[in-house]
Amino acid sequence: MVDPAARAAAERRAAALNLPLVWPDRFPEPGRAALRAAAYAAEHGRGAAFTLAACRLAYCGGFDLEDPEVLAEAAAAAGLGLEECLHAAGDVTRDGPLEAAGRRLLAAGADGLPAVRVGRTLICGEGPPG
Repeated sequence: MVDPAARAAAERRAAALNLPLVWPDRFPEPGRAALRAAAYAAEHGRGAAFTLAACRLAYCGGFDLEDPEVLAEAAAAAGLGLEECLHAAGDVTRDGPLEAAGRRLLAAGADGLPAVRVGRTLICGEGPPG
């Protein structure tokens, strides 16, 4: 369950930015399939495009990113092979490296989401690196 205050803050921020926000029915359950597919997309230079498409489907449309048809839409929008992306989404061997990457971000000081490391720079939240 998401902290109601955090959820309300996200809704206020979305409204302030004039962005649509539709919570997926299963939010905040972990989207392992979507994370695996995103990692696959990143490995093929399409991580940003896939993530943008997936987030739009999830948070502008309320679609479930564990649904293979929804993942296929995100893959198509990112220009990824559908069969390969869906295979990656179901590949549980990807979970260990994803969890290890999350632990590395936490150890580096990540204190907000999204959290991304670009070279030596850690970027957390929507603000500039710092």
